Amino acid sequence: MNSWEWESFERILNEGTFSVTSEGPLHGPIEKFSFKRNENLEIILETTSTDISGLRPNPPRTALGTVQINTEKVELTDLSGIKATLTGVETRERVTKLNGQYERKETSAISSIKVIKSSSESVYTIDWLTNVDNRFYLWPDLIVDKITTSKTRTLHPDEITLRSEEEKKNRRSGCVGITINGLKIYVGVATSRNEKNTIRKGFVLYPGTPSDGTREKIRNCLSFSLGMYLVYLGHSTFDSNWLLTSFEAISGYTLDKDFIMPTLPPANIGSRGINELSSTSLSRMVNALYLHYDDLNFRHLNWMYWHAAYAPIHAAPVLFGATIEALQRAYLEKSDKNIQTLLDKVAWDDLKNKIKAAISNLVVSDEMKKILSDKIVDFKKAPQKIISERLFIELNLELGGAEKDAWKQRDYAGHGSTAPNEDFVKLVRDNKLLRIRFNRMLLRMVNGSDNYYDFYTIGHAVRNLQDPIP
Repeated sequence: MNSWEWESFERILNEGTFSVTSEGPLHGPIEKFSFKRNENLEIILETTSTDISGLRPNPPRTALGTVQINTEKVELTDLSGIKATLTGVETRERVTKLNGQYERKETSAISSIKVIKSSSESVYTIDWLTNVDNRFYLWPDLIVDKITTSKTRTLHPDEITLRSEEEKKNRRSGCVGITINGLKIYVGVATSRNEKNTIRKGFVLYPGTPSDGTREKIRNCLSFSLGMYLVYLGHSTFDSNWLLTSFEAISGYTLDKDFIMPTLPPANIGSRGINELSSTSLSRMVNALYLHYDDLNFRHLNWMYWHAAYAPIHAAPVLFGATIEALQRAYLEKSDKNIQTLLDKVAWDDLKNKIKAAISNLVVSDEMKKILSDKIVDFKKAPQKIISERLFIELNLELGGAEKDAWKQRDYAGHGSTAPNEDFVKLVRDNKLLRIRFNRMLLRMVNGSDNYYDFYTIGHAVRNLQDPIP
C-alpha cells in the first residue's frame, strides 16, 4: 500500500531497519518489537527484552494515584539515521519467562509517534481520519485509481523482447473539494463501498503544510457540518513527487468503544436530497464556522457537543443543556443584547435595597446574613430557559411547544432526577430536540445555512431555519 493511501507507521516501523536506541520507561535491552493499532484505535507497542546477566530491576514507575501528563519517551533509529520518537509511553502489561534465559515481554500504549523521514520540502499534507461514513453521502467528486502493469518476454538466443502494457481504472464517488478561508482542500473516504472497512477510513488532503491548529479547526468544522464525529489518527506529509517526508500517528479518541452512530448533519448540505452532498452548501457551512471559530470558542463547543451526542440517554440532556448555555454565553459576550437579566437597573436597585434591609432586620447570625446577601444577585439573573427563549427571538427563530418542553429533561438530569413515569421513548426524542435546538442557534449565529435537518420528526424533514418543529 502506498503511503498516500493510508497511514503507514506500522509498515515502516515493523518492516524497516529500526532498533530501539533509548528505552525510556521500558525494560531493556529490547531485542524485538512490533506496533499495531488496536480495535480502540490505540497505538500498541509490544517489546521483548532479554538479559543473560540476570534479572534487571524494573524502570521506576510513578506512584499510584499521581495525576500527571505522560511525557515518557522511547526512541528508535534506523540504519540511515532516521529517528522515531514515541511519546506518552504507558506500560499496560509485563510477562516474565525463565526458560533457561530471562525474557520479559511488555505491552505498552503510545500517545503519539513522530518521524521525519526526509529533508525534502513538504508540498502536501494528509490528515488520517476514521468514522467517515462512506454510505450515507453521495460524494460529488470522483476518485480515480489507475493501475498500470508492464510485462516483457525475451526470446533467446537472439534476445527478441516482447512488450505489453495494461492499464486498469477504478472510478468511485468518494470525495469533495472545498475552499476554506482561501485554502483548497479535499475531504473523502479512503475505501470503496464494497471494501471491508470496520473503522470507516477517511482523509483530508491539504496543499502545503498548514499548522496543527489550522487543521484541527478545519476538522472540527467538518465534523459538525457532516454530522459525523471525525476521529483524528495523525497526518503524513509528502514532497512534490508524493514521496513521504514525515508522519505523526496518534492514539485516536473515540468517545466510546462502539462509536459508530447514524450520520446526522445539522442542515441539508446536499444539492437536492439530504444524502447528495453539495460542495457549495458544505463550503458555506464550514467557512461560516471557521470564521466564527474563535469568537464562539467552537473548539470547546465541539468537544461538548459530541460528548453529549454519545452520552447515555439519562446524561445527554444535561450535557446538551450545558452545550447550549456555553454557546449562548459565548455569543452574548460578543453582543450588545441585554437578555440575561429579569429587571432593568432602576427596578433592580430598588428591589436589591429592600431585600438588603429585610435581611439586616432578621434575627439570625451574621454568617447567615452574609449567605443570604450573597444570594441577592441570583434574583437579577434570568433562568437559562428564559435566556435561551429570548435569544431565539433575537435570532428570529421560533420554538415549538415540544422544543420548549424538552428543556425540562435538562433540569431533571442536572438535578439527578428521572423523567416522570420514566418514559424512555420521550427521553430519547427530547434529546434529539435539544441537539436540534443547538444546531439551529449555531447555524443562525454564523449564517451557516438557511435550513435545518429535523431528525426528530418521522421522515427527517428539512425545514426553514426560522420555522419550529410542529
